[in-house]
Parts: sequence; C-alpha cells; structure tokens
Amino acid sequence: MELGALVCRPKHPDCAACPLADHCRAYQDRATAEYPKRDSARKVPHRHLAISVIVKKDKLLVVQREMEGFLGGLWEFPAIPMDPAGAAPGAIEAGMAETTGLTIRVVRRLTRIRHAYTHFTLSADVYLCRYVAGRVRLRQNPSHRWVSLKGLTRLPMHKANHKFIDALTAAWDEGGRASGRCAW
Repeated sequence: MELGALVCRPKHPDCAACPLADHCRAYQDRATAEYPKRDSARKVPHRHLAISVIVKKDKLLVVQREMEGFLGGLWEFPAIPMDPAGAAPGAIEAGMAETTGLTIRVVRRLTRIRHAYTHFTLSADVYLCRYVAGRVRLRQNPSHRWVSLKGLTRLPMHKANHKFIDALTAAWDEGGRASGRCAW
C-alpha cells in the first residue's frame, strides 16, 4: 500500500527509490508514464422527471417508495419520467392519472431542480397541481398520505425533494390568503 501511495505514483513515480524497480516491466520498458492504465470514465446516465405537487383542500399528496431498493421507505411527491425538453400540462395530467388514479389540473411550473446520485444524475421540473377528482390508486408505491405543508417536515424525504420545498412554501404563501389556505 505504501509503495503505491508514496513511490509508484501515477503521474510522478519515484523509480529510483523503488525496491522492485529491477522486476518492474514498466520501468524496464521505460513506459512508467503509461501506468496505471485507467479505464475511461463511464458515462453517468441522466434521468428527467416531472414532479407533481398535488393540492387537495390544503393538503399535499406524498407517496412512499418501496422499502427495498434505492431510497427505500422514503417519502416523495409523485413523479413521472419526462422528456428533457418538457411536457405539456396534458401529458403530465395523463401521466399522473395513470400513476395515482387521480384527475388533476396543472396550475403552473414551480421550478426545476438538479440532483446527482452516485450512479445517475437527475433533473426534474416541479409542477403545482390541483386535485380535481378520484381516489388514490397507486401503481407502484406501497403507501400514500395527504399532509399539510408543515407536515412535510415530519416525513423522511430524500434530498431531491428538499431542493424545492422553499419554492413551494413561497408559492403557497403567494397563493394563500390570510387564513393560510392555498387559493389555487
């Protein structure tokens, strides 16, 4: 370990101080600059989502991720894959109907977030949506809750969702009345 860290360094090997120089093929061939061979960096996949913040009577719909797997058991807002160029409100409404069983109306785009995980990057457009009709029937997530804006702080949510909570709070205050109720 010390040999690799202190003597046989990738950019500046100290071959004169190396006790194994007589047995080193790279040293004998005068090719130490070619080692260690590095694999080319693999391209990290990118995912783009449309996240829907669905409001029903001043409550927000959140869904729980499967317990096993990536970010298992954490809560999040419902999301669907989306073309990076964007999606029409009708496509988001149809995707949410399929994913949640609800009829919704997109009120407006709230913000765009970016987040990096170790094995992929994520960008997502976040949409404020109004509940119109239906009962929650989830296709993939095991559970759901309708929570207040303040109630979000009591749920374990993954970091990407935290990135737009301030924008959501600002929009909520902007769309609210003195009673603190959301007007949209």
